[in-house]
Amino acid sequence: MRETASPRFVEDAVLPDLGAFHLAADRSPVGDGRYFLKRKFLNTSNAKNFSLSSLVDQHYYLDELAERVSFPPMFTASLISCALLEKARSEAYDFEANPVVYTAHQISIDGRVQRGLRSNHRLHLLAEEPAKAAANKGLGQPSVAQDVYRCFGIADNCEVLFRAMVYTAPLGAALKEG
Repeated sequence: MRETASPRFVEDAVLPDLGAFHLAADRSPVGDGRYFLKRKFLNTSNAKNFSLSSLVDQHYYLDELAERVSFPPMFTASLISCALLEKARSEAYDFEANPVVYTAHQISIDGRVQRGLRSNHRLHLLAEEPAKAAANKGLGQPSVAQDVYRCFGIADNCEVLFRAMVYTAPLGAALKEG
């Protein structure tokens, strides 16, 4: 992890009017259909489970007795999976017939926005339509076709919490090349 003054990834994104999607329905297209919106509410119990499964002492981030709530940055970014899954489900994608795996992630998190998050804050996740990834990303196998999703986490005050590039590939293709 590296602290920088500006985002390292997807800094050139043109996002839709961030105030307008507060009125949009969960699991719906926004930004003239360019993005899929998934809304999540942050809670400490999920962040604790995330920390424990990552073998991190949860008290480093969360302690209700001391009224300390500091969500791990990768916890909020991990919610991208929810947005991508809901997006695929809304498009009737068949994961059993065509499983997909993550091949790489590039994530920039705004630490200032992250430190302001508390339990029950809403997080608006935006997943853009996928593009074909360059052959040298992720698995590094030129013959493995990969999709890249540009994703964003928007805090309830309309500030961009994170920007991410998420690379995926069909499991069958990845196994053939492995």
